[in-house]
Amino acid sequence: MAKRENKLRYYIAAIIVISLIIFLCGIELFFYVYNKRHIVYFRPVAPPPHIIKDKVKLLFEDKSFDPYVGWGTNPPIKTEIKNRSLLVAQAYGDSVTYCTDVTSDETWESQYAKMTGYYIANMGVSAYGLDQAVLKYERYGAPLKTKHVILGLFRRLYERLRLYQMYYYFPDESYYVWFKPIFILKNNRYELIPAPCDNQQCLYDLLVSNPQWLHDFLMQHDDYYIYFQSLPLNRFPHTLAFIKDLPTIFPSLSKRPDHIINKFFRENYCLNEKTIPLVKFLIDRFVEDCKKNGSQPVFLLLYTPYDLKLIKQGKRPDSLIIDYLKSNNLSYVDTGAYILQNWKTHNNFEELLAPPDHMNATGNRLIAEALVTSRILTP
Repeated sequence: MAKRENKLRYYIAAIIVISLIIFLCGIELFFYVYNKRHIVYFRPVAPPPHIIKDKVKLLFEDKSFDPYVGWGTNPPIKTEIKNRSLLVAQAYGDSVTYCTDVTSDETWESQYAKMTGYYIANMGVSAYGLDQAVLKYERYGAPLKTKHVILGLFRRLYERLRLYQMYYYFPDESYYVWFKPIFILKNNRYELIPAPCDNQQCLYDLLVSNPQWLHDFLMQHDDYYIYFQSLPLNRFPHTLAFIKDLPTIFPSLSKRPDHIINKFFRENYCLNEKTIPLVKFLIDRFVEDCKKNGSQPVFLLLYTPYDLKLIKQGKRPDSLIIDYLKSNNLSYVDTGAYILQNWKTHNNFEELLAPPDHMNATGNRLIAEALVTSRILTP
């Protein structure tokens, strides 16, 4: 009888232990999947060497990488220019200038050409910072010889100023090998620091060895790297990694004001005591380059539905930049004000969105209309 009872106890204990193991494995599997889908809440890790090698090769294969500008130095102009004598301007900026997620006929540059008969060379490049847009014109814009040069000012160009390694802005293996130039303040002057390498072997060796100097430099000058270093690694046990990351996932548990990266870098456009002087410096640099080339600078204030909602609420995170343009008598077009006055619904700005964060054909038409109405661009 006693033996039978002992066997029963062992049997029950075994069932409890096995059930607990299955439960814990299930929890671990759940958080493995959950954490992977919410990777932005965790510190990115370096890809394996064979992935780095492949990505480095891809970066240099298209021959458009320049350490002093970044990628995209010689992409095809998205707007078709049928008559060079009718080229009135060239435009620099990021994907909102390039008009990602729409066809070439739906860009604001193309729609401006349809409205006026004059062309704007679309020189925008996705994921550029304001520094890159200015540097691209500085190094590659002079041969176009246009009367006007447009610098598209969009929120994300400011966000990318204190950024050196793109992996910490786009946590995807493809971007681990992407670096951009960065201006750093040294002895009260801005110094241009180019990307660390200009060839495949140099970049591969750098990323595989991951030297201490790179970590130190990023910790001093790259806000995204600094932010992610404060987060836990997503590694086994994934349940524990999730628990460690609760202060980031649930803001009410965190004392840090930058607990969610999008909130931290979006709400004020990343315009702060570090970036505002740099934006002003880059505006001045752009104006000087235009003067050297005999061109007139034009600043195009660009917005997407996210920003239009803020403007409608009376919030202008870029007001200091607008004031700087005004105080220096620089020509600018406020497309946000124009859209708010002329968009038929006045509220449903999502109808202008090309996901995830660009303008669709209708939104780009309104940008083109704002340019035409301003009469700033003259033949």
